[in-house]
Amino acid sequence: MIEFDKMGSLIPFDIVSTNLLLFETCFVDEMRNKEHRKRIFTNYIEYVTQLNSLITNNY
Repeated sequence: MIEFDKMGSLIPFDIVSTNLLLFETCFVDEMRNKEHRKRIFTNYIEYVTQLNSLITNNY
C-alpha cells in the first residue's frame, strides 16, 4: 500500500517498492487533483521511457 501525507508526498520518506499500476492508481486516480497528477505521471513515464532507450544493457 502506498501512502501520502496531507501535502501529497510519499510516506515514509524512504524507498517504496511498488509496481507501475499500483503507483498510478494511488498517485493519480485516488487524488483530488487528477489532472495535475496525470500530467506529472505522464511526464514520469516519458522520462523513464527515454532513459531506458539511452541506457544499454551493459550499464
